Amino acid sequence: MRIPLALAALATGAAVAVAGAPAAGAATPTAVHAGSEPVFTEFPLPPGDGGQLLDTVQIDPYTTWAFGMHRSEGTKDSPLLYSFDSRSGKGWEEIALPAYGGYSNEINAAAAVPGSGGEDAWLVGLADIGADATVSTMHLSGGTWENVSAPLPANGEFGGFSAVSALAADDVWAVGWAEIIDSRVPDPRKPGGEIITSHVEAVLEHWDGTAWRLVDLPDATDLTVSSLLAPAPGELWIGGWDSDGDPAVRHLEDGTWTSADLPDLPGEYGELYGLTPGPDGTLWATGRSFAYDVDWQPDDNGDRALVLRNTGGTWERVPAPASAGRIDDIVVTPGGITAVGERYDSHSGFLTRLRGDSWSTPALPAGGPGYRWFNGISAAPNGQLTVVGATADAETPWIQQPLVLNGWS
Repeated sequence: MRIPLALAALATGAAVAVAGAPAAGAATPTAVHAGSEPVFTEFPLPPGDGGQLLDTVQIDPYTTWAFGMHRSEGTKDSPLLYSFDSRSGKGWEEIALPAYGGYSNEINAAAAVPGSGGEDAWLVGLADIGADATVSTMHLSGGTWENVSAPLPANGEFGGFSAVSALAADDVWAVGWAEIIDSRVPDPRKPGGEIITSHVEAVLEHWDGTAWRLVDLPDATDLTVSSLLAPAPGELWIGGWDSDGDPAVRHLEDGTWTSADLPDLPGEYGELYGLTPGPDGTLWATGRSFAYDVDWQPDDNGDRALVLRNTGGTWERVPAPASAGRIDDIVVTPGGITAVGERYDSHSGFLTRLRGDSWSTPALPAGGPGYRWFNGISAAPNGQLTVVGATADAETPWIQQPLVLNGWS
């Protein structure tokens, strides 16, 4: 999921924890092991228009979703959803979604209600500007997709959800942002025109089984939110960054919000794009750190991987490879932590793995002369990893094709 570049960089949705394993003889992608490291292979997708996949989630023990937007030259973006069922032997299939207002839109995040077998699930995206500006969400219930609008705050003109987390059919949370119009006055230099002032603030909403409702979020005007975890009823973790350019984590428990005490980043700014729980109770927060020179230009080091770990209530920074760049998403499996992101110097995707205190680079299929982005990663109970993103020719990077890689943890 991407927040507009004017506001932020990539943000990710929260994956759904599931249990179980595929049935014996179930169809699996052609991924292999090479010693102790997984080897990733590209998996074919259905033919269609161009586009980009922003993230992936495991919605039940057998089913993986990959989602983002259709994107073709000269057309508006539209929501895109692929599904892979390891039992079917059919590979990836595109899922038809309900019609919406028709404005440029995308799927930023997805979640399934635990125990629903993927039959109660949500997709969230951007505001669908029309007669009333609301955030677009799509709800799968009883095998049928339905558009469900979520409100923007008063005077909100545009916005979107960047992450969603589901606990029950009547307990779903989403975070994002909204542009709030502060004033409109006539423009004396342009008859009929207006001078508009606005600000952007964080948004938190709750689905109670009937409707999406806005929930107060402290310091909303000082916060950009990109990630969300709802580990238990009444408990939330929200990640992002504040107006000072520092990484930020907020925690709601027993009706009280607290700000996490994160490690200092001397001489650096930081942004968090993902919050991911580990099976041992460790909470991981990942994103990027960066610095500016005296002219407020990114320094020569560009984006650096930012990895934070909360063990026993204390946050610490985990050293990451200097070459890693911005981390957009991670998964935690018994085999270690696998991260995907983008290198600042080459604008290309990377994949790296942490086991214990050692980082390594899994084998990837050879890329062409153009660009290749890795935006999200998910893990199935059987250890299969799915990496999603896009490719493009160097001459026309704005014309992208969806990309899926499969490997093993």
